Amino acid sequence: MRLSNQGEAVRGRSEGGKYNPNMARIGDADYETISVTCDFCHANLRLNRRDDLRELSAISGRNLTCSSCHREFWITGDIVNTPYEMFIFAADAHFESKHHMLAVMSLAQAWELFLATFAYSNFVYRPSWLQQRHAAAREELTRCEQKLEHATRNFNIRNLVNLTTHTIVRQMHPRTLAEAEPMIEQIEQQRLHRDPSNEDIATITDDEIHAAVQRLRNLQIVDLRNKVGHKQAYRPTAKEVMACIEEEIVFLHHIRDLFGVGDFDDFAADAVETPRWFQP
Repeated sequence: MRLSNQGEAVRGRSEGGKYNPNMARIGDADYETISVTCDFCHANLRLNRRDDLRELSAISGRNLTCSSCHREFWITGDIVNTPYEMFIFAADAHFESKHHMLAVMSLAQAWELFLATFAYSNFVYRPSWLQQRHAAAREELTRCEQKLEHATRNFNIRNLVNLTTHTIVRQMHPRTLAEAEPMIEQIEQQRLHRDPSNEDIATITDDEIHAAVQRLRNLQIVDLRNKVGHKQAYRPTAKEVMACIEEEIVFLHHIRDLFGVGDFDDFAADAVETPRWFQP
């Protein structure tokens, strides 16, 4: 779990006036909430990011007014993991508490977010960083982001698996945003949310990538999520959930590197593997 440590030196003080970094550190943070202990009255506060903090990005440091004693203190140390990683952590917590249905739903959400991140990596982030800087680059980036968001707005996990497959089969890997924009438009025009044919998949010549695509198309979590989340309200066994956690999440991290998946900040930090189709 990655933590944000910026702002550590900004004051957060206990009743005696001495800085206490432990009291001001954010703990038990997830995608929706954080918990923190007030420096002054020691009240344990559980805060919703949208309703209470009105801030959805990771908190490097900010002042917070305690809802119990109404005194202001500094908080820092939020997690800065990607959204899909946060849902993997949530799934682990749900599994430990034997809430298997919630674990399945969190794992499915993690996969949806990961596959969406692949699309943004491929069509927006990588071409943005590969191309030469120019005056209209920011406008191009925003336009491509908006077009991709519109094209995939109703996609479920199966649709995103199909889009990933078509992207690889058709070698849709732009090097500039000018190349990316017409490719993004093809997502709707050519209905890339639909299943590709076996003949199309067979055209992938790289054995490792071909095997990864085939495994991606047979994720257990897809069918298990459908059984849990729909009217059947299926209650899965620990064995069923564990297969999705231990085997399929390891696979997720494998294809993260194989397919070169990362968020915008990862690309900015040059922390994303170059996928094989971009290597000499």
